[in-house]
Amino acid sequence: MKYQIKSTLQGPQDAVTSLAFTVQGKLLAAAGPGGVSVWSLATSQLVPLVSGIGGYQQPERTAFPVVAWLFYKEQSRHVLMLGSWDGQLQFWDYVDERSTLESTRQAVRHTPLAQVISVDIFPKEVPAGGRAKIVTSFADSSVSVWTLSMNGELKKKFTIKLHISFIPKAVRFDTKTNNIYVFAMNGGDIAFLDCHTGNTIWMKNGGPTVMGSISLDPTSENFAVCTSQGFELFELERISYIRKFDGEPIHIAVPKHLSFVEDGSKVLGGTDRGYAALYDVQSGKVVQKLKYSLGGLVQSVAACATNDDFFTAIAGSNGHQRCDVIVWQKPRPIPRSRHMEGNDEYVVLPIKKKSLRRFVYIAGLALSFFGYTAFVTLLSDVCRRLSHSGAFSLTLFARVSNLIFVSAPRNYV
Repeated sequence: MKYQIKSTLQGPQDAVTSLAFTVQGKLLAAAGPGGVSVWSLATSQLVPLVSGIGGYQQPERTAFPVVAWLFYKEQSRHVLMLGSWDGQLQFWDYVDERSTLESTRQAVRHTPLAQVISVDIFPKEVPAGGRAKIVTSFADSSVSVWTLSMNGELKKKFTIKLHISFIPKAVRFDTKTNNIYVFAMNGGDIAFLDCHTGNTIWMKNGGPTVMGSISLDPTSENFAVCTSQGFELFELERISYIRKFDGEPIHIAVPKHLSFVEDGSKVLGGTDRGYAALYDVQSGKVVQKLKYSLGGLVQSVAACATNDDFFTAIAGSNGHQRCDVIVWQKPRPIPRSRHMEGNDEYVVLPIKKKSLRRFVYIAGLALSFFGYTAFVTLLSDVCRRLSHSGAFSLTLFARVSNLIFVSAPRNYV
């Protein structure tokens, strides 16, 4: 089954360089040099950003290279995080009652001033009483880790400074350990940092010479990366090359974003040919092209999944012109165990096929034996009654019984 267009969202009047869905796909944010736009996917309408305590000035016109979301389960509260070109981190709370994003938390600014390059959040769904961990990388080769509570308390755990030649193009949390992978823009270096102290657990070289954008698979075992040759797949622990994804020659030398989708079975990546490509991870082949109606550079992509559907979004990145965001939708395959879910008329038992076949075979043998015994018993009773009536002799009964036993098949399995 292919993705189909769900909606076309209008608003940005300049290139979109970052896209992000909320958990379960309620809201979608797009950011870039022209500011930030946020839509409700239920209505396809823009969500207003209202300055409050934070006092942020004209977020719709401020350049934001990075956008991300987190969600506090206990309060059902979505929080939008924006990273600016001058090192500022802003936080906006979505208020359901007013359908607005409001700046109820104070912003923080990196010193010295340096562009926010990358952000990652773990977990993206924060449990009751928990705190979100936030890792940010900056253009001055530094990496910072923060924690954010629902009540707005933002605490910095540490800031480390990498070698001046190590520009941290992407930072990603390891989903198993919460430690942090840092990918260098140039040189092929990858660092693994302790999430509590910032100490280097290991530093390896062997990645692509140029890394434009990076996405980890759901298990944090492999990573897909945009290189000077296109999109490539690597095993993370050994930094070993797996394969190159099929693609047309590159026309515009800017990093195209990519993301693992559909539970890690596919990769979605932008192109400079007016579409985003959906790749099969196992084969590296293109399985669908998601067309962008305005053509040109499609740099930003995003994805999310609900219980029923997969969603993807692609956006134009052509400077100083209208850049729509197109949302695509595809039904999620229903696992067999969910076919009877919610139906009280059925009981689904977890029985292995081998066990079921064995049970049917034994039951068949038992039924055959008892059926044969019942038949002989019935025949004996009939013959006995007939012999008592004088119409049938015991000799004839014996002959009939003998005939049954003699003619019965003897090749039992």
